[in-house]
Amino acid sequence: MLAGSAQGAMLAELGVVFLALAKTIQARTIVTSVICRAELRYGQNLMAHEDKRRKAIDLLLHELPALPCTAAAADRYGEIQAYL
Repeated sequence: MLAGSAQGAMLAELGVVFLALAKTIQARTIVTSVICRAELRYGQNLMAHEDKRRKAIDLLLHELPALPCTAAAADRYGEIQAYL
């Protein structure tokens, strides 16, 4: 766990990042895959319920279009996961 000032700085930095992402999303120039979305949800579900990053993930995924998962993408994901 980060100390109070370090956590505050990290959250402020995240705010700047999310504002930039929001502008990009509004321009519809950024998308994610359903695999990335699943990984974000997985990480979110490992977080403490009161973790403020949970809300940030919800906001991001609410606005971020997810591309469908093709068989080829699923196969590649399996290869990458096995490598890790």
